[in-house]
Amino acid sequence: MDELEQDAAFKAGDVVVLRSGGPEMVISKLDGDAVELRWFDDGSREFRNESFRAHELKKPEPKKQKVSFSKMQQEQADKKRGSRAT
Repeated sequence: MDELEQDAAFKAGDVVVLRSGGPEMVISKLDGDAVELRWFDDGSREFRNESFRAHELKKPEPKKQKVSFSKMQQEQADKKRGSRAT
């Protein structure tokens, strides 16, 4: 199954982006090849609704998770580094 076939399996509630780029949008309705989308426009500070053809859309790339240490984890790491230095 190629990328176009995989992305054609959209359903209401899926998050998608335009193949040409842009904001993440949520599918609110499917009507054949027409996909109605809803998203928040940061520029106008309003929600927008628009229809696109399924072949114009794709699922977004997975976001990389940020790794952060809790204060306790950081203190433990600092202690280990300190004990190695001596």
